[in-house]
Amino acid sequence: KGPLKHLIYLRAGLKFMEHAESVDSSQQARQYRSTGNYISSIANVAEEAAKVAEKKGEIEHFVILNYKLAAIAYMRTFAIRSVKLKQVRDGLAIKLKRDNSNKVPGASSGHYDHLSYFVQEMNDVLLGLHLWRKADEYLSEINEQNDQSPKLKQQIDSLPKLELYVDNSQVLPMIETVKNCVNAMY
Repeated sequence: KGPLKHLIYLRAGLKFMEHAESVDSSQQARQYRSTGNYISSIANVAEEAAKVAEKKGEIEHFVILNYKLAAIAYMRTFAIRSVKLKQVRDGLAIKLKRDNSNKVPGASSGHYDHLSYFVQEMNDVLLGLHLWRKADEYLSEINEQNDQSPKLKQQIDSLPKLELYVDNSQVLPMIETVKNCVNAMY
């Protein structure tokens, strides 16, 4: 009940991120996308719980952390696949240059496959940016409240400063930082 449930959800999300970082590189993007889906859904659950909570200040920091972690997971999905995107884009450009017929570019099923791939990857980027912005807006709303509890202020102030663009070498230390922060709170 209360923050304990959200603490368990957050820790599970961090475990998913650790797992995504440890799997074979061919599976990482899919793992990060699934992780982003999971963490964003627990952020939504936490946000709804915070709206109806009797005691303010117990769940709000979970909302912010989960939205930012979900954003990072989606951005990692895109970063992992960026090499593949470049290969697809370069291959498509070469194919279009070679195609001297009067066909409409993109008319073949191969072109549609590439377009679908690009749309999926751009969706990951936009979703990541949207969730990051949502976390920042939520934090702004909390900071504007005059009746903010001292406990909530302390929890918000102690949240780790996460960076939106995280490379491979920074993911595991970022997860450890979040774990340490949450452990210090509870």
